Amino acid sequence: MKYKIIIFDADDTLFDFKKSEKEALKNTMDEFHIEYDENYHLRIYKDINTALWKDFECGIIPQEKINLEKFKHLSDNLNDEFDANKFATSYIKHLSDASFLYKESLELVESLYKDYTLLIVTNGLKDVQNKRIKKIYHSKIL
Repeated sequence: MKYKIIIFDADDTLFDFKKSEKEALKNTMDEFHIEYDENYHLRIYKDINTALWKDFECGIIPQEKINLEKFKHLSDNLNDEFDANKFATSYIKHLSDASFLYKESLELVESLYKDYTLLIVTNGLKDVQNKRIKKIYHSKIL
C-alpha cells in the first residue's frame, strides 16, 4: 500500500517549540522589565503550563483560557504583580514571532513534498500556529 498523505504534528516534530517558548518568555519578561533568569523562570513557567495543559486534556479548563491562567499563576508564583492579560497578549505575540524549524524538518519536507500531500496538525493556539506556519511558508523555506 502506497501512502498518499503524510501528517505531521507541528510542535516538537517540525518546529522547535521549546526554543520558541523560551524566546517568547524571555522577550515578554524583558518587555515587562522583569530580570529574566532562564533556569528559574522557565522552570516555573513550564510547571504551570504543563499542569494547565493536563487540566485541558481532562476537560477542566478550556484551551482559550490556558494562556491567561498560566500568567496569573506565574505572577502569583513570582510574587510579581503584573497585568496577566497584557502579559498573555505580549507572550502570544512573541510566541507567534518565534518560528523555528528543526534543521531535519526542512530536509524531510523537501524530500517528501513532490511525492506526497503533506499536512500539519496541531493542538496549539490557532492564532499562534497560523502565524508561525505562515512565516515559514512565506519565507519560501517550505
